[in-house]
Amino acid sequence: MVLENTELRFTTSIGTSQWRPGEDTIKPVLQRAAEAFYQAKRAGRNKVVVAYATRVGPIKQLRV
Repeated sequence: MVLENTELRFTTSIGTSQWRPGEDTIKPVLQRAAEAFYQAKRAGRNKVVVAYATRVGPIKQLRV
């Protein structure tokens, strides 16, 4: 990306989660997403980690 004649480079780490049946609040969803986010950060640049219904994983590389 170029902004005012300066090339900007960036990377991203993403953690996602989903709502599970029986959850009454958003808190556990956000906790799993946060855990997945930090796992993505530890895995390196441009990573996405999905917290599935029963576990966190697998790490997938985000193509940008």
